[in-house]
Amino acid sequence: MGRKKCEHEQNRETKQSRWGFRGMTLRNWLELLVVSLVLVDIGLLFIIQQAGGQQEMEQHQQELEERRAVTVRAHAFSKSAKEKIVAAGGNVEVLER
Repeated sequence: MGRKKCEHEQNRETKQSRWGFRGMTLRNWLELLVVSLVLVDIGLLFIIQQAGGQQEMEQHQQELEERRAVTVRAHAFSKSAKEKIVAAGGNVEVLER
């Protein structure tokens, strides 16, 4: 009978440790849940921060491009010169003589 008890206890230990879920209390499950939620929150905060930084960078680049838009003023321009200035984002102004 003592031998059967040992085999029964060994079977019980094997079943408990097979998946690792048996014998877990509500507190254990809540700890796992809290850890998971904290990790998700950290990930979301990181994504939000990165998106904000990306928007700032795009806005800064747009402002730089707007500053770079040059207006070229001259008495005359060749057709190809006008096309190149406008293609580069600049403006052309023909001055009166």
